[in-house]
Amino acid sequence: MFIKKLKSIIYQNIIPILIFLVIIMIGLSFIHTQMIRRQQILVSNTNALMAIRLEQVLISSKKIGIDLSDKLALPCNDIRSILQQEVAISPNVRSLNLVHHNKIYCSSIFDIDKIPETDPIPNTDHPLYLTKATILTKDSPLVNYQYTINHHQILTVFDGRNLMNFLRPEDPDLKFTLYIGKNRINEQGMFNATTHPALYYTSTHHSEYYPFKITMGVINPITPSYFLRKNSTSVILLLLFALCAGWISRIIITNLYSPSSELKRAIAQEEFIPYVQPIFCAQDNRLIGIEVLARWQHPREGLIAPDLFIPLAESTGLIKEITKSLMKQTSVALQAYRFTLPDNFHVGFNISAKQGEDFGLIQDCKDFKASLKPAKILFVVELTERELLEQNEKTKELFRQLHQLNLKVALDDFGIGNSSLSYLHDLKIDYLKIDKSFVAKIQNNALSKQILDSIIELAQKIGLESVAEGVENEAQADYLKSKGVNFLQGYLYSKPVPIGTFLKSKQFTDILKFEP
Repeated sequence: MFIKKLKSIIYQNIIPILIFLVIIMIGLSFIHTQMIRRQQILVSNTNALMAIRLEQVLISSKKIGIDLSDKLALPCNDIRSILQQEVAISPNVRSLNLVHHNKIYCSSIFDIDKIPETDPIPNTDHPLYLTKATILTKDSPLVNYQYTINHHQILTVFDGRNLMNFLRPEDPDLKFTLYIGKNRINEQGMFNATTHPALYYTSTHHSEYYPFKITMGVINPITPSYFLRKNSTSVILLLLFALCAGWISRIIITNLYSPSSELKRAIAQEEFIPYVQPIFCAQDNRLIGIEVLARWQHPREGLIAPDLFIPLAESTGLIKEITKSLMKQTSVALQAYRFTLPDNFHVGFNISAKQGEDFGLIQDCKDFKASLKPAKILFVVELTERELLEQNEKTKELFRQLHQLNLKVALDDFGIGNSSLSYLHDLKIDYLKIDKSFVAKIQNNALSKQILDSIIELAQKIGLESVAEGVENEAQADYLKSKGVNFLQGYLYSKPVPIGTFLKSKQFTDILKFEP
């Protein structure tokens, strides 16, 4: 029993906790995987969008040169104001410059006579290149885009920091670096920075039209705090779902392993088997019938005594199904003897107070008697006194119909239970069964002996036959016989045995009309 209780505790408590934890682990793993996937998609899509934006900036700047193509041959003094106007309406352009022999000869920034002497513009096959900051640009690197329109070279210069601010994504966790040729500029506008933060879930996008690439990643790894911050709603919903699943599983497991569920399982598996105890005539020791008793043949616990399950079966109403099962099994066992059983062979079944209000009992009794025809079975309904039977019109009608079927009614355990003397009249009792506790004290308890005598005298005065239970020795049997008890039952004659064992016993075969 200890092991069984321990298993019940494990099943009812540990398994729901395990279910909760498994759901949490699987859920968090799924959310984490989805978060990584979302981060990867976000980085890739944002990187591609950023590259497109930069390409659009470069295309727009070249369009300026195309629009100025018919004016590029003009002297610098005539075109310089036009260049300045174009720069003023182009937010990302720092300066527009005209180039000849790799030298700037006209600029939107400087007057013609004030163009500073600078290093020659690189002679490169790539129209796009990156140069470091100058004094004039206040430490901001320059993104240079050089192209030719009508044999005129145009150099568009972008402020690196302004351009990076323009390209910067809205998500502050995304960091990127623009690579142009062998040089690079990060999102802060730093030229060839020697240190840069570690990035996660990085993506590199190469432009199909211009010689640049952008590398982007997430600056924050998925730490527990970052994970919770980004997925707080999902985690809360997961916790609620896991709690509900754990609680529901506990309810289900509790029901599965509850005593009532175990009784239902045992009924379905026909684990309740009929044991019988013979009843003998007190005058000639002749076998006159049997009382059918329930025993639980549990697959793990073995044979379970009725005191351990009958009260629960009665309180849950499952006693009806147990009784019906016992009737069916007893009927099947007696089938082979229906032609040889002596007339008025007693077969008694215990019923509870709840069954005393159930008209389904009438049909069960009919079916039992019909299954054993042509044997003239004397069916005895033994009303137990563990619960008080409410006496109302419904109850009286049920017992009236039982008598119409020529059934007998016995009041079991008389003297110790919940019955009242009104049972004897209202329910038309046929037998009083004297409880074994009185029989056991015949020889050593004067008070119990007097109560026993009173019960026997009561039965005789109102015309009821009496059955003494628990007869264990000859002295008890002799005393009961001397007092006029009609029938005896107890270990002196036989202990309760499986019905199959009883049917093979000499006690039974001796009363048969002839061998079956």
